[in-house]
Amino acid sequence: MITLKTRWADAAMCDCPLPEYPRPQMVRDLWINLNGMFGYAVTDAKTEWPSSFDGKIRVPFALESCLSGVCKKLRSDERLWYRKTFTLPVSFTGKRALLHFGAVDWQCRVYVNRTLVAEHIGGYCPFSADVTEYYACTCAHDRAEFARQQEMIASCADTRLHFVSAFGIHPQMPLEENAGFLEDLLRGGKIGAIGEAGFDLFSPEFAARIDRQEVVWALQVELAALHGLPLVVHARKALERLFRDAKKLKLVPAVVFHSFAGSPQDALSLLRRGINAFFSFGKPLLNGKKSAISCVRSLPLERLLLETDAPFQTLRNEARTAPEEISRVYQTAAQIRGVSIEEIAAQIHETFKMAYGISR
Repeated sequence: MITLKTRWADAAMCDCPLPEYPRPQMVRDLWINLNGMFGYAVTDAKTEWPSSFDGKIRVPFALESCLSGVCKKLRSDERLWYRKTFTLPVSFTGKRALLHFGAVDWQCRVYVNRTLVAEHIGGYCPFSADVTEYYACTCAHDRAEFARQQEMIASCADTRLHFVSAFGIHPQMPLEENAGFLEDLLRGGKIGAIGEAGFDLFSPEFAARIDRQEVVWALQVELAALHGLPLVVHARKALERLFRDAKKLKLVPAVVFHSFAGSPQDALSLLRRGINAFFSFGKPLLNGKKSAISCVRSLPLERLLLETDAPFQTLRNEARTAPEEISRVYQTAAQIRGVSIEEIAAQIHETFKMAYGISR
Protein backbone atom coordinates (compact mmCIF):
# COMPACT_ATOMS: atom_id res chain seq x y z
CA MET A 1 0.00 0.00 0.00
CA ILE A 2 1.27 3.46 -0.90
CA THR A 3 0.95 6.23 1.68
CA LEU A 4 0.18 9.62 0.19
CA LYS A 5 0.92 12.84 2.06
CA THR A 6 -0.21 16.35 1.37
CA ARG A 7 2.10 19.32 1.67
CA TRP A 8 0.56 20.10 5.08
CA ALA A 9 1.26 16.70 6.66
CA ASP A 10 4.70 17.50 8.07
CA ALA A 11 3.39 20.67 9.74
CA ALA A 12 0.63 18.65 11.44
CA MET A 13 3.02 16.05 12.82
CA CYS A 14 4.09 18.18 15.80
CA ASP A 15 3.67 18.26 19.59
CA CYS A 16 0.46 20.32 19.38
CA PRO A 17 -1.27 20.17 16.01
CA LEU A 18 -4.09 22.64 15.32
CA PRO A 19 -3.06 24.91 18.21
CA GLU A 20 -5.52 27.71 17.47
CA TYR A 21 -8.69 28.29 19.50
CA PRO A 22 -11.51 26.32 17.82
CA ARG A 23 -13.92 29.28 17.82
CA PRO A 24 -11.84 32.33 16.77
CA GLN A 25 -14.63 34.83 17.48
CA MET A 26 -15.14 33.55 21.04
CA VAL A 27 -11.58 33.14 22.32
CA ARG A 28 -11.33 32.85 26.11
CA ASP A 29 -8.58 34.60 28.04
CA LEU A 30 -7.81 31.41 29.95
CA TRP A 31 -7.57 28.11 28.10
CA ILE A 32 -5.11 25.37 27.21
CA ASN A 33 -4.99 23.12 24.16
CA LEU A 34 -4.65 19.39 24.90
CA ASN A 35 -3.98 18.35 21.30
CA GLY A 36 -0.80 16.37 20.87
CA MET A 37 0.56 13.08 22.08
CA PHE A 38 -1.67 10.81 24.19
CA GLY A 39 -1.12 7.29 25.41
CA TYR A 40 -3.39 4.77 23.71
CA ALA A 41 -4.49 1.18 24.19
CA VAL A 42 -6.67 -1.14 22.13
CA THR A 43 -8.60 -3.74 24.16
CA ASP A 44 -11.55 -6.03 23.67
CA ALA A 45 -14.95 -4.47 24.30
CA LYS A 46 -15.40 -6.18 27.69
CA THR A 47 -12.22 -4.78 29.30
CA GLU A 48 -13.11 -2.46 32.19
CA TRP A 49 -9.74 -0.69 32.26
CA PRO A 50 -6.52 -1.28 30.30
CA SER A 51 -3.70 -2.85 32.29
CA SER A 52 -1.13 -1.11 30.09
CA PHE A 53 -0.96 1.21 27.11
CA ASP A 54 0.32 0.25 23.66
CA GLY A 55 2.09 3.45 22.68
CA LYS A 56 1.53 7.05 21.65
CA ILE A 57 -1.14 8.55 19.41
CA ARG A 58 -1.30 12.08 18.03
CA VAL A 59 -4.63 13.78 18.81
CA PRO A 60 -6.89 14.90 17.13
CA PHE A 61 -6.14 12.49 14.30
CA ALA A 62 -7.95 9.18 13.98
CA LEU A 63 -6.27 5.90 14.89
CA GLU A 64 -6.40 4.75 11.27
CA SER A 65 -4.64 7.83 9.87
CA CYS A 66 -0.91 8.21 9.31
CA LEU A 67 -0.95 11.56 11.07
CA SER A 68 -1.97 9.82 14.31
CA GLY A 69 1.31 7.95 14.24
CA VAL A 70 -0.49 4.62 14.66
CA CYS A 71 -2.17 3.85 11.31
CA LYS A 72 -4.16 0.92 12.70
CA LYS A 73 -7.73 -0.20 12.11
CA LEU A 74 -10.12 -0.65 15.05
CA ARG A 75 -12.41 -3.68 14.86
CA SER A 76 -16.06 -3.56 15.93
CA ASP A 77 -15.36 -5.80 18.95
CA GLU A 78 -12.50 -3.60 20.19
CA ARG A 79 -12.30 -0.41 22.24
CA LEU A 80 -9.78 2.39 21.92
CA TRP A 81 -8.54 4.04 25.12
CA TYR A 82 -6.77 7.40 25.33
CA ARG A 83 -4.76 8.70 28.30
CA LYS A 84 -3.43 12.22 28.87
CA THR A 85 -1.68 13.38 32.05
CA PHE A 86 -1.61 17.12 32.68
CA THR A 87 -1.76 19.67 35.48
CA LEU A 88 -3.89 22.77 35.27
CA PRO A 89 -1.88 26.02 35.46
CA VAL A 90 -2.03 28.09 38.65
CA SER A 91 -4.08 30.65 36.70
CA PHE A 92 -7.00 28.19 36.76
CA THR A 93 -7.04 28.22 40.57
CA GLY A 94 -10.47 28.99 41.98
CA LYS A 95 -12.15 28.92 38.58
CA ARG A 96 -14.46 26.42 36.92
CA ALA A 97 -12.58 24.03 34.65
CA LEU A 98 -14.43 22.73 31.59
CA LEU A 99 -13.04 19.95 29.44
CA HIS A 100 -14.23 20.48 25.85
CA PHE A 101 -14.33 17.95 23.01
CA GLY A 102 -14.93 19.13 19.47
CA ALA A 103 -16.17 15.68 18.49
CA VAL A 104 -15.52 12.03 19.29
CA ASP A 105 -16.42 9.34 16.77
CA TRP A 106 -18.72 7.73 17.77
CA GLN A 107 -19.42 6.71 21.37
CA CYS A 108 -17.21 7.64 24.32
CA ARG A 109 -16.82 7.89 28.06
CA VAL A 110 -14.57 10.47 29.69
CA TYR A 111 -12.77 9.77 32.97
CA VAL A 112 -10.76 12.19 35.11
CA ASN A 113 -8.58 10.47 37.71
CA ARG A 114 -10.59 7.31 36.95
CA THR A 115 -13.88 9.06 37.77
CA LEU A 116 -16.50 9.07 35.01
CA VAL A 117 -17.33 12.72 34.21
CA ALA A 118 -19.09 12.48 30.85
CA GLU A 119 -20.66 10.10 28.35
CA HIS A 120 -21.49 11.00 24.75
CA ILE A 121 -22.94 9.42 21.61
CA GLY A 122 -22.66 11.07 18.21
CA GLY A 123 -19.62 11.64 16.07
CA TYR A 124 -20.23 15.20 14.93
CA CYS A 125 -21.38 17.10 18.04
CA PRO A 126 -19.17 18.94 20.55
CA PHE A 127 -19.66 18.29 24.26
CA SER A 128 -18.08 19.32 27.58
CA ALA A 129 -17.44 18.02 31.09
CA ASP A 130 -17.12 20.10 34.26
CA VAL A 131 -13.95 18.90 36.01
CA THR A 132 -13.81 21.60 38.70
CA GLU A 133 -12.66 20.54 42.18
CA TYR A 134 -15.00 21.14 45.11
CA TYR A 135 -14.20 21.31 48.84
CA ALA A 136 -16.30 20.91 51.97
CA CYS A 137 -15.85 20.42 55.71
CA THR A 138 -17.95 17.94 57.65
CA CYS A 139 -18.08 18.03 61.46
CA ALA A 140 -18.98 15.11 63.73
CA HIS A 141 -19.58 15.21 67.48
CA ASP A 142 -19.74 11.59 68.59
CA ARG A 143 -18.24 8.27 67.52
CA ALA A 144 -21.32 7.05 65.67
CA GLU A 145 -21.74 10.28 63.71
CA PHE A 146 -18.06 10.28 62.76
CA ALA A 147 -18.32 6.68 61.52
CA ARG A 148 -21.41 7.51 59.43
CA GLN A 149 -19.72 10.50 57.86
CA GLN A 150 -16.63 8.49 57.00
CA GLU A 151 -18.80 5.86 55.32
CA MET A 152 -20.54 8.56 53.29
CA ILE A 153 -17.22 10.08 52.22
CA ALA A 154 -15.81 6.66 51.28
CA SER A 155 -18.90 5.90 49.18
CA CYS A 156 -18.50 9.09 47.16
CA ALA A 157 -16.91 8.04 43.87
CA ASP A 158 -16.48 11.56 42.50
CA THR A 159 -12.81 12.45 42.95
CA ARG A 160 -13.59 16.12 42.25
CA LEU A 161 -15.09 16.31 45.76
CA HIS A 162 -12.65 16.81 48.63
CA PHE A 163 -13.78 16.59 52.24
CA VAL A 164 -12.08 17.89 55.36
CA SER A 165 -13.16 15.67 58.25
CA ALA A 166 -13.51 17.35 61.63
CA PHE A 167 -14.43 16.13 65.07
CA GLY A 168 -15.31 18.29 68.03
CA ILE A 169 -16.96 18.25 71.43
CA HIS A 170 -20.02 20.39 70.77
CA PRO A 171 -21.02 22.92 73.44
CA GLN A 172 -24.59 21.62 73.36
CA MET A 173 -23.20 18.18 74.30
CA PRO A 174 -20.04 18.97 76.28
CA LEU A 175 -19.14 15.35 76.99
CA GLU A 176 -15.63 15.11 78.39
CA GLU A 177 -15.57 11.37 77.67
CA ASN A 178 -15.25 12.21 73.95
CA ALA A 179 -11.86 13.85 74.60
CA GLY A 180 -10.06 10.51 74.37
CA PHE A 181 -11.66 9.73 71.02
CA LEU A 182 -10.70 13.18 69.73
CA GLU A 183 -7.08 12.68 70.77
CA ASP A 184 -7.03 9.23 69.12
CA LEU A 185 -8.21 10.79 65.85
CA LEU A 186 -5.53 13.45 66.11
CA ARG A 187 -2.77 10.93 66.77
CA GLY A 188 -3.96 8.83 63.84
CA GLY A 189 -4.10 11.82 61.47
CA LYS A 190 -7.74 11.03 60.71
CA ILE A 191 -9.11 14.58 60.91
CA GLY A 192 -8.11 17.85 59.29
CA ALA A 193 -9.82 20.17 61.76
CA ILE A 194 -11.25 20.31 65.28
CA GLY A 195 -14.84 21.35 65.77
CA GLU A 196 -17.45 22.37 66.24
CA ALA A 197 -16.20 23.67 69.57
CA GLY A 198 -17.24 26.73 71.53
CA PHE A 199 -20.05 28.02 73.69
CA ASP A 200 -23.84 27.93 73.48
CA LEU A 201 -25.75 30.09 75.97
CA PHE A 202 -28.83 30.43 73.75
CA SER A 203 -31.18 28.61 76.13
CA PRO A 204 -31.26 28.08 79.91
CA GLU A 205 -30.72 24.37 79.26
CA PHE A 206 -27.48 24.99 77.38
CA ALA A 207 -26.35 27.78 79.71
CA ALA A 208 -26.64 25.41 82.68
CA ARG A 209 -23.73 23.41 81.18
CA ILE A 210 -21.34 26.36 80.98
CA ASP A 211 -18.80 24.82 83.37
CA ARG A 212 -18.43 21.74 81.20
CA GLN A 213 -18.44 23.90 78.07
CA GLU A 214 -15.47 25.83 79.47
CA VAL A 215 -13.51 22.63 80.15
CA VAL A 216 -13.95 21.07 76.71
CA TRP A 217 -13.44 24.43 74.98
CA ALA A 218 -10.07 24.97 76.66
CA LEU A 219 -8.99 21.43 75.76
CA GLN A 220 -9.91 21.83 72.08
CA VAL A 221 -8.24 25.21 71.67
CA GLU A 222 -5.07 23.73 73.17
CA LEU A 223 -5.22 20.67 70.89
CA ALA A 224 -5.81 22.80 67.78
CA ALA A 225 -2.72 24.87 68.57
CA LEU A 226 -0.65 21.80 69.48
CA HIS A 227 -1.52 19.86 66.31
CA GLY A 228 -1.55 22.87 64.00
CA LEU A 229 -5.14 22.34 62.86
CA PRO A 230 -7.95 24.81 62.18
CA LEU A 231 -10.66 25.21 64.79
CA VAL A 232 -14.35 25.41 63.82
CA VAL A 233 -16.19 27.56 66.37
CA HIS A 234 -19.84 27.43 67.38
CA ALA A 235 -20.83 30.42 69.52
CA ARG A 236 -24.29 31.68 70.46
CA LYS A 237 -24.64 34.55 72.89
CA ALA A 238 -21.02 33.98 73.91
CA LEU A 239 -18.99 36.42 71.85
CA GLU A 240 -17.37 37.99 74.90
CA ARG A 241 -15.81 34.63 75.82
CA LEU A 242 -14.12 34.48 72.41
CA PHE A 243 -12.64 37.92 72.94
CA ARG A 244 -11.55 36.81 76.39
CA ASP A 245 -9.57 33.95 74.84
CA ALA A 246 -8.18 35.93 71.92
CA LYS A 247 -4.57 35.34 72.97
CA LYS A 248 -5.11 31.56 72.94
CA LEU A 249 -6.92 31.69 69.59
CA LYS A 250 -3.95 33.57 68.09
CA LEU A 251 -1.96 30.35 68.52
CA VAL A 252 -4.39 28.36 66.34
CA PRO A 253 -3.48 28.31 62.60
CA ALA A 254 -7.02 29.29 61.54
CA VAL A 255 -10.32 29.87 63.34
CA VAL A 256 -13.50 29.35 61.32
CA PHE A 257 -16.52 30.97 62.95
CA HIS A 258 -19.43 28.77 61.90
CA SER A 259 -22.65 30.72 61.23
CA PHE A 260 -21.08 33.83 62.73
CA ALA A 261 -23.67 35.75 64.75
CA GLY A 262 -21.70 38.94 65.43
CA SER A 263 -21.52 42.25 63.61
CA PRO A 264 -18.94 43.35 61.06
CA GLN A 265 -17.29 45.38 63.81
CA ASP A 266 -17.02 42.27 65.99
CA ALA A 267 -15.44 40.33 63.13
CA LEU A 268 -12.92 43.06 62.39
CA SER A 269 -12.08 43.34 66.08
CA LEU A 270 -11.26 39.63 66.20
CA LEU A 271 -8.97 40.08 63.21
CA ARG A 272 -7.26 43.08 64.82
CA ARG A 273 -6.47 40.91 67.84
CA GLY A 274 -4.28 38.77 65.61
CA ILE A 275 -6.67 35.84 65.15
CA ASN A 276 -6.49 34.27 61.69
CA ALA A 277 -10.26 34.33 61.54
CA PHE A 278 -12.70 33.31 58.81
CA PHE A 279 -16.42 33.94 59.03
CA SER A 280 -18.97 31.51 57.60
CA PHE A 281 -22.60 32.23 56.76
CA GLY A 282 -25.48 30.06 55.63
CA LYS A 283 -29.22 29.99 55.27
CA PRO A 284 -29.91 32.95 57.61
CA LEU A 285 -28.85 35.00 54.57
CA LEU A 286 -31.93 33.65 52.80
CA ASN A 287 -34.06 34.59 55.77
CA GLY A 288 -32.91 38.21 55.78
CA LYS A 289 -30.84 38.12 58.97
CA LYS A 290 -29.45 41.65 59.16
CA SER A 291 -26.16 40.95 60.95
CA ALA A 292 -25.25 38.15 58.53
CA ILE A 293 -26.14 40.25 55.49
CA SER A 294 -24.13 43.18 56.83
CA CYS A 295 -21.09 40.95 57.37
CA VAL A 296 -21.28 39.41 53.91
CA ARG A 297 -21.68 42.86 52.36
CA SER A 298 -18.80 44.59 54.15
CA LEU A 299 -16.18 42.10 55.39
CA PRO A 300 -13.13 41.39 53.19
CA LEU A 301 -14.16 38.75 50.67
CA GLU A 302 -11.03 36.73 51.43
CA ARG A 303 -12.35 36.26 55.00
CA LEU A 304 -15.76 34.88 54.02
CA LEU A 305 -16.95 31.28 53.77
CA LEU A 306 -20.40 29.92 52.96
CA GLU A 307 -22.21 26.87 54.34
CA THR A 308 -25.50 25.04 54.73
CA ASP A 309 -25.00 23.30 58.11
CA ALA A 310 -27.01 20.46 56.54
CA PRO A 311 -29.21 18.88 57.74
CA PHE A 312 -29.71 21.67 60.30
CA GLN A 313 -30.26 25.44 60.03
CA THR A 314 -33.71 25.09 58.54
CA LEU A 315 -36.05 27.92 57.66
CA ARG A 316 -39.71 28.09 58.65
CA ASN A 317 -41.77 25.05 57.63
CA GLU A 318 -38.65 23.13 56.53
CA ALA A 319 -37.95 19.66 57.91
CA ARG A 320 -34.26 19.61 56.97
CA THR A 321 -31.57 21.34 54.95
CA ALA A 322 -30.09 19.54 51.95
CA PRO A 323 -26.42 20.01 51.00
CA GLU A 324 -27.53 21.09 47.51
CA GLU A 325 -28.97 24.28 49.01
CA ILE A 326 -25.45 25.69 49.07
CA SER A 327 -26.19 27.00 45.57
CA ARG A 328 -28.94 29.25 46.96
CA VAL A 329 -26.56 30.53 49.62
CA TYR A 330 -23.96 31.37 46.97
CA GLN A 331 -26.51 33.12 44.78
CA THR A 332 -27.75 35.22 47.70
CA ALA A 333 -24.23 36.11 48.83
CA ALA A 334 -23.29 37.18 45.30
CA GLN A 335 -26.34 39.44 45.15
CA ILE A 336 -25.47 40.97 48.52
CA ARG A 337 -21.89 41.66 47.40
CA GLY A 338 -23.00 42.92 43.99
CA VAL A 339 -20.67 40.54 42.16
CA SER A 340 -21.11 37.55 39.89
CA ILE A 341 -21.54 34.12 41.43
CA GLU A 342 -18.40 33.06 39.53
CA GLU A 343 -16.34 35.75 41.26
CA ILE A 344 -17.53 34.93 44.76
CA ALA A 345 -17.20 31.19 44.16
CA ALA A 346 -13.63 31.57 42.92
CA GLN A 347 -12.57 33.57 45.99
CA ILE A 348 -14.33 31.32 48.51
CA HIS A 349 -12.72 28.31 46.85
CA GLU A 350 -9.34 29.85 47.63
CA THR A 351 -10.39 31.02 51.08
CA PHE A 352 -11.49 27.52 52.05
CA LYS A 353 -8.14 26.08 51.01
CA MET A 354 -6.36 28.82 52.97
CA ALA A 355 -8.45 28.32 56.11
CA TYR A 356 -8.08 24.54 56.12
CA GLY A 357 -4.42 24.45 55.15
CA ILE A 358 -4.93 22.79 51.77
CA SER A 359 -1.95 23.17 49.48
CA ARG A 360 -2.48 24.20 45.87
